[in-house]
Amino acid sequence: MNFSDDDILIFFYLQKYTFLTIEQARYVLGQRRSYQSLARRLKNIEGQGYLSSHGGHRIGYVNTPKIFFLNRSGFEILENESGIPPELLGRFRQKAKPKWTAKTKHRIYLIDLFLSLERSVRHSDHLELARVFLEYRFVKEGGRIFSETTDFVADDTTAQNKIVPDGAFVLKSLRTGAVGLFFLEMDMATEQIVSRIVKNADFPLQSKFEKYDRYLSGGQYRDKYQKFGNFDYFTMLFVTLSDTRVENIRQKLSSLSADLHEYYFLSTHEAVLADFFNQNWRSRDHRDPGGHKPI
Repeated sequence: MNFSDDDILIFFYLQKYTFLTIEQARYVLGQRRSYQSLARRLKNIEGQGYLSSHGGHRIGYVNTPKIFFLNRSGFEILENESGIPPELLGRFRQKAKPKWTAKTKHRIYLIDLFLSLERSVRHSDHLELARVFLEYRFVKEGGRIFSETTDFVADDTTAQNKIVPDGAFVLKSLRTGAVGLFFLEMDMATEQIVSRIVKNADFPLQSKFEKYDRYLSGGQYRDKYQKFGNFDYFTMLFVTLSDTRVENIRQKLSSLSADLHEYYFLSTHEAVLADFFNQNWRSRDHRDPGGHKPI
């Protein structure tokens, strides 16, 4: 089977992010192809055994999108025919066909954000995306398996001190060599559901930000990410589904340390998907009326 440059590019992002929807594959290609045309192409490649898919059917009242995964034979195409350096490819991760779970939609939205980041970096003449970390990818350490973003906000590695960011990435300036550490959170607006279990409606998100404050102030993140750079601080980017929710969250977090507000920025999925480097990110400080470009 002959593979085009577009096919190879999709294979690479399938390897990097584990799976893609058809719409995300279109995004990777700059939306040069129609949904129907690309769907036929991916189905054809799947029929040859290079890809697998899941979803594309109704679960209860929800229509799930079809998501594609790279098979080992597809990875071997990347290894042998793409010319992509092995250090960029990494090892083949997919050992079994993943199932559709309650977290899949959240992960689709998270991948949206990273694909937008990838595109914005490609269009930049001075930035390089040095490393990406994802909560749904796992590593083995000391005989135990962890999400690759798992860390602790204190030396005491208890469940109460555990922090698992949705994603993280390291950006490098090609002009100065400086590196920056960023954490990325995708909020699916489930706070109302959680508050029906935990009576304090402010609890879910406030506790998350409080834990990030401890992580930032304590500096434990430096040990985990030290081989990627010397980081004096990190920036947390929080993405949710509407401008109204952004403002509500900023109001709810007003009691948190004002000294740390400058390390947090909030935006919407729609705005970030259009341009990750947009200048309308909002700081955590609800009194700050301006838009910002945190990168």
